[in-house]
Amino acid sequence: MVGSAAAGWHNASRDRTADAAPHRAQLASAYQGYRDVTADPVYSADLEAEHILFFPLFFTSFLIDDFLADEDFFGADTVVISSASSKTALATAHKLRSVGNAELVALTSGRHADYVRGTGLYTRTVTYGEVSTLKATASVTYVDFLGNEAVNAAVHDALGSTLAVSLLLGATDWASKPGGVRVPSAVGQGPQPEALMIPIYAPQRLKIDRELGATMLRDMRAFYAASGTLVRPLHLSGMKAALDCWAQLATGKALPHEGFVLSF
Repeated sequence: MVGSAAAGWHNASRDRTADAAPHRAQLASAYQGYRDVTADPVYSADLEAEHILFFPLFFTSFLIDDFLADEDFFGADTVVISSASSKTALATAHKLRSVGNAELVALTSGRHADYVRGTGLYTRTVTYGEVSTLKATASVTYVDFLGNEAVNAAVHDALGSTLAVSLLLGATDWASKPGGVRVPSAVGQGPQPEALMIPIYAPQRLKIDRELGATMLRDMRAFYAASGTLVRPLHLSGMKAALDCWAQLATGKALPHEGFVLSF
């Protein structure tokens, strides 16, 4: 990365560069850093595409699992995950399946339902139009990547008193969140949703458990090797390709089994 402080860049360390543009000043540091891959212990050239597609997302997924495990899943034996076809949700489901026996319920659009079922990560798949069929006899944890308030309220109403905790992680339905990710103002039944802020949780947790970082790197490499069955890297080059990919993402037309890897 070549630049200067005047252009909005500064060297945070010998192997990292930070974006210091004023309009990004309020973002967490995790969203401003660029790494020199020659000094990155996670990077390997043969898994470069997987690293590009999943590195920050797996980091989030790993810490979601860590948080839930530390809280003993809030006594729940079922985890409902919205936006189940998103890469962070896929990585979360993969991690949860590897460490426990919780029933994993996918919430997704009708358009992505067949893909989600085909991943084999989830115990069952429910579309957003079928949320009212979500019934449980034991405690449930809800992990919300969608961030759509209407869906969130429907999930709360369907699960009612069986909902042990409702965690907001993102807003893949970004069009319904013009002001960014925020806790819903009204949710119907069940506990008030709470935002799990990974950029805040991560440094606290890694400071407490010095071995957690090494465990995460090991699990990340294993996930990279397995991720090809979930998402196929699609290598594209040039500005036109970048604009086309952005248009697909912005309009919700990108296919969940393809991951854009762009070069210039």
